[in-house]
Amino acid sequence: MIRTANAPAGDLAELLVARATGGDMAENSQKAWDIEAPEGKLQVKARLVSDLANRSQRQLSPFRTWDEVDHVVIVLFDDEYRVRRAASIPCADVKRTARKSRHVNGDIVFATDELLELGVDWTGRLQEVVL
Repeated sequence: MIRTANAPAGDLAELLVARATGGDMAENSQKAWDIEAPEGKLQVKARLVSDLANRSQRQLSPFRTWDEVDHVVIVLFDDEYRVRRAASIPCADVKRTARKSRHVNGDIVFATDELLELGVDWTGRLQEVVL
């Protein structure tokens, strides 16, 4: 289930999205997208969020490139790694909310309720995946 030395939320989210879409996971070295699915090339971003009201818990890992990405799938887990909320959002909509950060050499995005509502709700779709 865990493919990298990164925090497990990202690997778990990628696996859930791959299984939910029937898509293929990218090689670990792929920098732009994570899953190639019938919906297109998907970048998956995940966070463990114990307090939905705490904005800092909703900051996603930096986007370093937007190339080749059709949709961004954001997955918010609760503190027991259950899918709390998930959405597939057109890449252009996510990019519009991003702010450049020279400190992290990328674009910063927060998984706000307003951003998640721009996409298609995938909460139930990911909750139904059998691991």
